[in-house]
Amino acid sequence: MYNHLKGQLFSKSPGAAVIEAGGVGYALRVSLATYERLPAAGAECRLLTRLMVREDAHELIGFADEAERRVFDALVSVSGVGANLALAVLSTLSPRELAEAVRTDNHAVLRRVKGLGQKKSELIVLELRGRIEELCREAGPAAAAGAGMPSGPAEDAVGALVALGYSRNEAQDAVGRARRELGGSPAVEDLIRVALRSAK
Repeated sequence: MYNHLKGQLFSKSPGAAVIEAGGVGYALRVSLATYERLPAAGAECRLLTRLMVREDAHELIGFADEAERRVFDALVSVSGVGANLALAVLSTLSPRELAEAVRTDNHAVLRRVKGLGQKKSELIVLELRGRIEELCREAGPAAAAGAGMPSGPAEDAVGALVALGYSRNEAQDAVGRARRELGGSPAVEDLIRVALRSAK
């Protein structure tokens, strides 16, 4: 129904963005990978979209590129994988990393994703093997590169992990370990990546 949205980025936070187009603010859920590619609030932004219809809600999902949208569509076609888990996968693994994990039957990599257990990991490998490489072909970017990083990167990283299903305490512990490992003043995307590796 909706292929893409183009307008002014009204606001963003890890896992979410609001684009104002034609006087309407459209709330979208996004992966952390797409969030990292968003421009500063107030800049023009274009995201590919997918409308997810549930009994209790209609949700717009936003994607920085076509490869991510194709992989999302493939993931939600797997039995038991919904939008939340698909976004968690895309927030933890790039399409290429996912493709390699599926190709090599690497369940240890897949289970780095919060909420992805052995059974669903096996289903993803079974159902996506043979077509994941095609799904992950490079596609042109659809969102401008971010011109700035939001304030409070540690708090943003905690919010991102909470959005992926971690408790606030788990998220704070993981981000704390990431800050100690990285040192200095790390960017929010670096904190998130390192925290995801260390989160239990």
